[in-house]
Amino acid sequence: VLPQAPGYWGRFANGRIESFYPTARPLLQVHEMVTHANRIAKSLYELHQFAAPSYCQGPMLFVELRDWYKQACGLVFSDESLQQRYQELNLPSLAAELDALEDAVAPDAPVVFCHNDLLSANILLDENQIRLVDFEYGSLNYRTHDIANHFNEYENLPTLAQQRAFVQAYNASAVDDIMNELPVFMEANHLYWGLWAILQAYAEGCDEYDYMEYGTQRIRQYWVVKRGE
Repeated sequence: VLPQAPGYWGRFANGRIESFYPTARPLLQVHEMVTHANRIAKSLYELHQFAAPSYCQGPMLFVELRDWYKQACGLVFSDESLQQRYQELNLPSLAAELDALEDAVAPDAPVVFCHNDLLSANILLDENQIRLVDFEYGSLNYRTHDIANHFNEYENLPTLAQQRAFVQAYNASAVDDIMNELPVFMEANHLYWGLWAILQAYAEGCDEYDYMEYGTQRIRQYWVVKRGE
């Protein structure tokens, strides 16, 4: 049982049931992630000490990236506008990028049980305690990818000083290692959610939420970060 996470009671077709905290509220305002950065960092560190269930196998980042990439290539949207936007992404160009990203990850990069979706709405403030919820994407993964994912969810990417302060609060003995690993995982994270969104656009459409626009933004941001713009 994770002390900072709710109890798990079961799941249904498209969701899960977790314990309810009557005094807790999500950090719906993104700027609150800055305010509570140290507490979030410590809670994330505690999560990363959790022994993953036996069914979890290996870091999932590139397994999922390659699977999603394979699914995303060759899609045909019935909506002409969506098809045009999809073609403009030029997904075949990402094949070499995935290879380069995976090659850039050190073989001994720490792998732990990760949340993988630590945006503000999945972080609860329960009086003075931080609780993490919605473990739908939880799995074994690279430690630094979980941190990179969190940083990419800021309204404005935290400065290097803010990143370093967060990592210092997370684990003072691993600051330099994590800071060196962050760039490649921040790039990979943009492709992770970009490809996810393209598949969502195909499966669910874009009437209620424009998944294609979100996916386009994340893939574009990958190129921006890679080029250092």
